[in-house]
Amino acid sequence: MTQASDDRLQFAALEPEHCQTIQQVRDGVDEIDLLLLDLIVRRQAYTVRAARIKRNAGSQVRDEARLSYQIERAKTLGTQKGISPMLIEPIFRTLIEQHVKLETIEHGRA
Repeated sequence: MTQASDDRLQFAALEPEHCQTIQQVRDGVDEIDLLLLDLIVRRQAYTVRAARIKRNAGSQVRDEARLSYQIERAKTLGTQKGISPMLIEPIFRTLIEQHVKLETIEHGRA
């Protein structure tokens, strides 16, 4: 996968509109799943780092304003990209809430 000049990602799998078999579709979905996992790993590393920074600063983990901002930003950007807000909000809400839980655990570690 690479970044194209028009700011779209380039994938090894066929574009959805060029798929002729279910296996080609599955190959594309599998490629995306691997990319999502890589991104979640990176997001998790930021979460762990945030917990340590907040702990050292004596700050609380949960920041409701930030959480609201993240959800609204995801909905706005996703909608601009043609994704239904009905899909975006639960995915991002779950992702964020689970990372808050992880951050809370990390924050409590000495």
